[in-house]
Order: sequence, then C-alpha cells, then structure tokens
Amino acid sequence: MTIVIERLRGLPVDSLCALIAESEQAGLRFVRRLVEEWGTGANRFDRSGEALFAAWVDGQLVGVCGLNIDPYVADDRIGRLRHLYVRSAFRRRRVGEHLVQKAIEAARGRFELLRLRTTNSSAAQFYEALGFRPAEGATQDATHVMQLVTARPTAQCTRATDPGHVEGNPVFLNHDVFNPNREEVADLKERYRRGAVGDVDVKQKLATALNTFLDPIRERRGRFAAKMGLVRDALADGTDRARKAAQTTMALVHEALDLGYLEKFRGL
Repeated sequence: MTIVIERLRGLPVDSLCALIAESEQAGLRFVRRLVEEWGTGANRFDRSGEALFAAWVDGQLVGVCGLNIDPYVADDRIGRLRHLYVRSAFRRRRVGEHLVQKAIEAARGRFELLRLRTTNSSAAQFYEALGFRPAEGATQDATHVMQLVTARPTAQCTRATDPGHVEGNPVFLNHDVFNPNREEVADLKERYRRGAVGDVDVKQKLATALNTFLDPIRERRGRFAAKMGLVRDALADGTDRARKAAQTTMALVHEALDLGYLEKFRGL
C-alpha cells in the first residue's frame, strides 16, 4: 500500500464525503466542521505556519490532519495539531503516523510548541508514541504537548523579562526530578511563564539542587577512593563469588538438559 501525503491548497469536498459520513456515524463532527469553516473562511489553514494535509491511497482520500496557530493561547509561536481523522479501514496501517509526522515537520522552524487535545486513551498512546507527552496540568484545551525548541530562542527572547515556555524545557524537567523543593519549582515555573525570572536564575537554582543531590554520592566516592585496596579486594571477592554461582548454575543446566552425554560415552 502506497500512502501519499499532500498539503492541500484547496479543499476536495467530494473526496471528503466518506470521511464526513464515517466520522459522524461515530459521533464526531469535527471533519464536517473542518469543511464548514473552510467554506466560510473561518479556518483555511492559510496563516503563517498553518497547513492542512490529506492522505491518499489508490486515489482515495483516507485521512486528514490540520496544523493551526493555537487559538486557545495568545502566542503565535504555539501551534495546534487538530482534525486528525483516518478512515477505519486504513487504521493501524501507518496513515495517521504519516499525517502527524508531516504536520510536525511543517511546524518545525515556525512553532516552539505543539499542543493537542484528546480524550481517547488509544489516541493518547498513539500521540505519545510519536513524541508528544501529557501536558503538565492538562486542561480542557490541551492534553498533550510537543516541544519543538528546547529553550527560549535568542532571536525572540533576548531578555529575562521575555515570557518563556516551561513545557519540555530541559532545565525545568531536571528541576522536576532533582529539586525536592516543590514550592520553589512551582514558583519558578509561574514566574518564568510571565517573564518575571530569567534563565540564569533558574539554572543557578537547578545547579544548587543538583549539587545537593550529588554531594552525598561524591562524599561516599571520596571515602572509597581513599581505600582503593579495599575496593580491589571487594571487586575480586565479588568476581570469585559470581564465578562459583555461575558454575553451580551451569552444572544444573547441563544436568537438566542431559548435556553430559560426552562424558558418558568416554566412560564406555
């Protein structure tokens, strides 16, 4: 099966009839809404960075996926994946995967963050397999996000007072893991989002948390480094005990599988 992904410049309404009918039978109206909004001009996926993709198989339009500037946030650097639908006969055949990957490819270089919303557990697993992750504090307008840049881009955020993105930011991901002061982390995230704290301060607090976490490990390593003879003896002893245990285990394996037949033949 050959899957062709096309970026639509016009809407092939006749080819969408099967998708509309099938989706409405499943109680979903968003494919029809896509057609209606295109017709009224409310959403033709024609703003900067936006796109609508169709999947074709043997001349049939079998799936669609849209990319918009996210209308739920006041930041045109955040994109939204929406209106993904694949006809049931073509699911689990990588059609949806090709559509989403094409949308992600189009979003790179234009958007910093991609968001989407799904209440379907199977769909959530599908998106997570493609690199999306559950949104922190998932809301009615977003359940999953994908960070397309790992930090505030210097071309657009040149001052500490520029608002930044917490989701997918590696500094805050490390704060979540290594900083036990949850109140401090929550405060940093809130201020970072509104541009009230800069990257330097956030990273300095992370460095403090990391050093606090690592200090006991370093201290213990230092104690052992001062007694390398003891370390070598412990390694040698462990190796010897592991070798004896392995020999005992392999003897049991040989006995269970009757692998000692050569020795029996030699004894005849």
